[in-house]
Amino acid sequence: MRNTLRSILIPAAGGLVVVLLLGAQALASGGAARIIIPPVPARPTVMPVSAAATAAIPGEVTQDIEVPVGAAQTAQQVKVIIDCKDLLKNGDFEAPLPAHPWVGVANTARTYAVKDSFITNARAHGGRQSARIGSPTLSNYWSELIQTVQLPKRVTSVTLTYWRFLNTPAGAQTRVYDTFSAGLETAQGIQIAPPQQIDNTSAGRGAWVKSTLTLPNASNYSSQGLWVSFKGATRARTPSMLFVDDVQLLVCAAR
Repeated sequence: MRNTLRSILIPAAGGLVVVLLLGAQALASGGAARIIIPPVPARPTVMPVSAAATAAIPGEVTQDIEVPVGAAQTAQQVKVIIDCKDLLKNGDFEAPLPAHPWVGVANTARTYAVKDSFITNARAHGGRQSARIGSPTLSNYWSELIQTVQLPKRVTSVTLTYWRFLNTPAGAQTRVYDTFSAGLETAQGIQIAPPQQIDNTSAGRGAWVKSTLTLPNASNYSSQGLWVSFKGATRARTPSMLFVDDVQLLVCAAR
């Protein structure tokens, strides 16, 4: 009998494969080979927090993990604590500028700064005051209201919510003249989420409307600074205004 070598693949712990070379005589006679493999320490593989977890209210959420057992993996569940907090300060604009973290910048086509309080009691969704973007009298005018927020570690979701009231004159509702936006940016002013665009033709004129903006891939911005930004530019002879109130930045993070 020719002593032809045959190979046998045997799965082993840790995903290793053992190759045994046996002669034909050993195979014919029922010969067996024995090999000892040192155990490989099993390290759990934590899967990404599910969408349900990222949107969860503060408290415990269930997260799947894969734990290697021998050569196989079994799915188990662990509980992850998610804390959600509103990280904005004075989102109801009841305190005057500049005595709180909101920073306002305003200018005109002549490139000189305009004194603009940004805080008004003309309209309010809650309380007595709100913020105003735009101008009741100035065209070719832009303004921006910003607050910087420091995100925590292990961020799972970031959601901006706010109430807005679009005040635009009659007859300016078919062509875009005045534009506004709400967005999330890095501390360098780079947009990291598609901003919500509002203009004098937008729906919901003359009423308080709740809006929500979610940051994609929020975990990528853990431990970084973030800008919450409201911007406006007026071009019409009878310009529009956007009132903003009760702004919240709900940030959820794993402990």
